[in-house]
Amino acid sequence: MVSRSDRRWLLPDALRRCVVLIDTAAAGSALLAWAGHAASRDLLTALGATAAAATLLALVPRRRPAPLARTVAAVLAASQQPAGRVQGRCTMLLRLNDADGSPRQFVHVEPSTPAATWPREGSRVVVVVARQRTPRVAVLWQLGVSHPVDDSALDEANLQALPRLESVDQGLTQDPSRLAQRYLVPTERFRAEWRRHGIRWVKQCAFGLAVALLLLSGYRVTVRDHVVGPGTLEQPELVAQVVWGVWLVWRGLAWLNTRLMLTSRRLILIYGLFWRRVASIPLAKAADVLHTKSPLGALMGYGTFRFSNVPVLRPLWRVADVPDARTVYLQIVGDTVDLQPPEQAYLPTEVEETLDGLLAIEAA
Repeated sequence: MVSRSDRRWLLPDALRRCVVLIDTAAAGSALLAWAGHAASRDLLTALGATAAAATLLALVPRRRPAPLARTVAAVLAASQQPAGRVQGRCTMLLRLNDADGSPRQFVHVEPSTPAATWPREGSRVVVVVARQRTPRVAVLWQLGVSHPVDDSALDEANLQALPRLESVDQGLTQDPSRLAQRYLVPTERFRAEWRRHGIRWVKQCAFGLAVALLLLSGYRVTVRDHVVGPGTLEQPELVAQVVWGVWLVWRGLAWLNTRLMLTSRRLILIYGLFWRRVASIPLAKAADVLHTKSPLGALMGYGTFRFSNVPVLRPLWRVADVPDARTVYLQIVGDTVDLQPPEQAYLPTEVEETLDGLLAIEAA
């Protein structure tokens, strides 16, 4: 599952994960320089200092986060709903009551407002307010929007009857990430979201490092009086470093931006870096799934899913390196299978009469 750290850090989670890319790149570059007999003391010192600085920066904590409060706000004014779009940019003037009952107004701009729940003048929305010098407001669209029945929704008496701000717990949430929010339909509900296991990143690094070492080795093959191989390169050390760096950044960012998401209607796979691709199947087809786990997967905590209703070599035909695969399997099956109580066992009339007689004798 996409991790939500309960401790606040100076760097966002996305940048903190990039520190792993930087450290791996420094370690791989140092190994290639040592294998190519170009590992000078200055180069190794620079790579080590870069990795150490990135790691220390990722461990710097942030100030204590601002407390959150939740309430129901009234929409005094809202921009027009865009035609023919699923989401749009809505500018609203919100009115809510503070914890002490004093009225407050905010101008809030929501760039991803669902068209199905577009607010209008007098509507009521649930908001979360971060109590800081410049208050920040977030609208909880998944809780719905109530529209006014008549024009009395903006009367001062109705506005003063709005509930006051109440503090909420800032525990771990199961809200979708920004990447997953782009592909959610307003009529479906978010269930869970997972990123590929870290073993995926290890496999990609091992393959890229093997290719870079092959280029550095100067291996040659003679085919019909023609020499073919990386040994013909003029600067194999530079080429190996470039291949290693490009491969590391490309596959690392692709791993960070891959998501397996479960909603109330679909199973969605979001993958790709430069060419973003999204594949989805209905939950009815996701019910027929084969879950496998190798001995290494059982030790490291990852598994593979094979969906039988998806054609071979399609995006969701096989999803490998899924973290905590048993929990993911149970959640997918639990949402796709309608659990019903077992039917009452059928007993013949003679058996029922015999049981009734035995019970009567025992009672007497």
